[in-house]
Amino acid sequence: MTSVLAPARKPARAVNRAPQDTRGTWKTYLLLSVVLVLSAFPVYWMFVIATSTDAAVSKIPPSVIPGSQLFHNLHEVLSMSEVYFTASLINSFIVSLIITVSTLFFCSLAGFAFAKLRFPARNALMFVVILTLFAIAVLAWAASLAVGFALVSRHMRATGERPLLGRRVARLPRRAAAARG
Repeated sequence: MTSVLAPARKPARAVNRAPQDTRGTWKTYLLLSVVLVLSAFPVYWMFVIATSTDAAVSKIPPSVIPGSQLFHNLHEVLSMSEVYFTASLINSFIVSLIITVSTLFFCSLAGFAFAKLRFPARNALMFVVILTLFAIAVLAWAASLAVGFALVSRHMRATGERPLLGRRVARLPRRAAAARG
């Protein structure tokens, strides 16, 4: 009697399973945990700063434990007459709501078209749409950075404060232009 060896089976992971049906390895969960901690830390740090006094915030090394001044600090910010914090918060909420609704509407229309319709250069156009979404985020970040710098410089001119780096940095482009020409 002869025995016939059965062909070797593939491991259970590779046999016709979709990636979402496969359990991740410990490396995947470790990476996800690190990303979660790094993503959540700025929110935690905002809470620590909001609950601390001015002295605790400027102390080196900083305290990573929340303080007890949250309600005092909130009352101070909301009662400042020259800041208009509540109006700014409402304005930010309205703008973000309009942007979110319009993005969801137009992206769902584009998503339906890309999923159901077959047309020439579909993949190239999909790439352009995704690139545009990224470019808008970068441009919005750059615009908010420019507005922040403009507000800080206007405040510094009004109060007479000097920039942290001094006046040398402002003269650098003129020196470089004089050296070239």
